Amino acid sequence: MRLRRQAAEGRLKEAEARLQADQEACAKAEDEAHRLAEELQIRTEEESRRRAQAEARLKQEEALLQSEQEARAKAEEETNRLAELRAQAEVEARRLAEEARAEAEEVAQLR
Repeated sequence: MRLRRQAAEGRLKEAEARLQADQEACAKAEDEAHRLAEELQIRTEEESRRRAQAEARLKQEEALLQSEQEARAKAEEETNRLAELRAQAEVEARRLAEEARAEAEEVAQLR
């Protein structure tokens, strides 16, 4: 009977030791899980900040591109307007030159 009791007490101590070891392992695992959760939260926040910054830069670049496109379109319109004015001035210069020649011929004939 005494041997049985000693054997039972031995098994109980072994079970308590295993329980203690399991509890310690569980506590370590929980600590690690908390650490990983905090790390994940930090990384998620950093990624969110980076994404927001990238989106802000993209919007700035899109606004700049839009502005450049508008400026290019205005410059092209102005270039076209100036080319049209130049063409009109050339036509007018040719007309005036023709009139001047005609007048010069008239004056030459009158002499």
